Amino acid sequence: MQNIEKETISASEKVHHIQVKVAEMSSEFNGSERQRDSVREQIQSTQKMIEQRDRENAQAFKEIEELNQVNKEYNERIGHMQEKLQEAKEKLEELEDEQYNVNVQTDEQEKEIREYRKQAEQQNQAIHEADLRLSELRMKRDSLTAQMQEEYEFKLTRQPKDPDFNIEQAREKTREIREHIKKMGPVNLLALKEYEAEKERFDFLSSQRDDLLKAKGDLAETINIINNTAKEKLEETFTDIQKNFTQVFQNFFHGGRANLVLREGEDPLDINVDIYAAPAGKKPASLQLLSGGEKSLTAVSLLFAIYLVKPSPFCIFDEVDAPLDDKNVQRFATALNELSDGTQFIIVTHNKLTMRSAKQLYGVTMEQEGVSKVVSVKFENAEQYVEQE
Repeated sequence: MQNIEKETISASEKVHHIQVKVAEMSSEFNGSERQRDSVREQIQSTQKMIEQRDRENAQAFKEIEELNQVNKEYNERIGHMQEKLQEAKEKLEELEDEQYNVNVQTDEQEKEIREYRKQAEQQNQAIHEADLRLSELRMKRDSLTAQMQEEYEFKLTRQPKDPDFNIEQAREKTREIREHIKKMGPVNLLALKEYEAEKERFDFLSSQRDDLLKAKGDLAETINIINNTAKEKLEETFTDIQKNFTQVFQNFFHGGRANLVLREGEDPLDINVDIYAAPAGKKPASLQLLSGGEKSLTAVSLLFAIYLVKPSPFCIFDEVDAPLDDKNVQRFATALNELSDGTQFIIVTHNKLTMRSAKQLYGVTMEQEGVSKVVSVKFENAEQYVEQE
């Protein structure tokens, strides 16, 4: 009984195995059929593409034949155009030769024309000189006629020569008359006119002299008024500058003494000013004994003192902070920020602290050789940053 069950189980397993094989083969058969159908579709599609390519190739061959025909026509046209171009070049060479000949003839004609003009100018010059000589002779004739009429009451006229006229006797008589006139002394008939002319000139020069003297007096009075006003303005301005200088110097150096002194016994308008400056803890006898930074800060203090008297909308500093140390640069930047509400300061500097206190920076860089570029940076809270520093 057990053997029969074992055989039944074994037979069942074989049947199951066979069923699995049948199912796998059915699946493979179905896949093969699908693959066959796909290959058939691809073959049909490929045949359609081949037919389409054949039609396109036929169309392309047709177009190529048409283009070859057009190219042949264009080559024929180009040949004709080249022939025409060659003819035009030959014609141009002929025209250039003709133009050269014409230019040569023109140059020769211009030379002849210049020669004719030169001869014409010489003839015109000769005619002009002859006209001048004729005018001179006419004026001389008229002068002699007037002189004879005035001195001898004899009118010169063109008439035949008197056969009884003795020129030697006439000359002798003329000499005697001249001697007689010479003994009488010279008579200046124009003395009255000359006196009137000289008197008129004397009156004119006297009037001019009086005007000049009056103008000199007015000018001297005006100069005195200007000098007095200038002295007053100078004293007032100097006093204000002196006060500002002392205050600004003490703010920069946190103490110390500074003063401006006018030299006595000199014209205030042609004045020399002595500067006395002594930072806190120092008693230098001369500005030359101060350090470079102290000299520079003293000069900046004087500039600010002058500036505070009459501020301007713009102020430009060119590396005034170069000799200053960091602490003095910070003081300088603080002073600029205090005055920047009413004045726009433009500073040329290489100092980083001065740059950090600016509201806007402009720099020039050269990214490419020979090409400069301007770069700008704007700080929104520059003043707050300076105060925190």
